[in-house]
Amino acid sequence: MANEHPELCAVHPDQPFNFSQKAYLLPLGDDEFQEYVNQWLNMAKNDGTLAAAEKPWFG
Repeated sequence: MANEHPELCAVHPDQPFNFSQKAYLLPLGDDEFQEYVNQWLNMAKNDGTLAAAEKPWFG
């Protein structure tokens, strides 16, 4: 964007992203489904599925 709009500048060009949390909306009170989603996310983080899905977007 800075190439297209020279009036803009990057705030932290060496570290452009900061930590942020994401959330999934789940049905209130459905503890069994929440546990299933938590387990799926844990597995996806640890087996490389999540990293592979993020790679095209974040490099």
